[in-house]
Amino acid sequence: MSDQPQPIFDLIRDSTPSARWAAAHWEGSFQEYLQQVEARPVLARNAWQRLLDMIESHGCVRPKRRGAPVRWKLFDDPLGDGEDAVYGLDAPLNRMVQTLRLSGASSP
Repeated sequence: MSDQPQPIFDLIRDSTPSARWAAAHWEGSFQEYLQQVEARPVLARNAWQRLLDMIESHGCVRPKRRGAPVRWKLFDDPLGDGEDAVYGLDAPLNRMVQTLRLSGASSP
């Protein structure tokens, strides 16, 4: 193996099954894109909306103690078995999620 670092896109391509890679890519006209968005509005979500979707998709743990912040499960690192979990920042992370919601990230 070479000592040269691989470009990030090569690493992603090499670690993603080809069927999944092909499914993530689409080519077509702008008119065809607008038709797809009309059928599936979620395709046109912006980065902030997608970030909120990602956080909320993993769910949360509601606190038992009144006034305590919600614990968002994504920050427990569910995909890495907790190896990179974030601890002690529940309040700031919860404020971030609320800011995303208030900024309109959750609107369609």
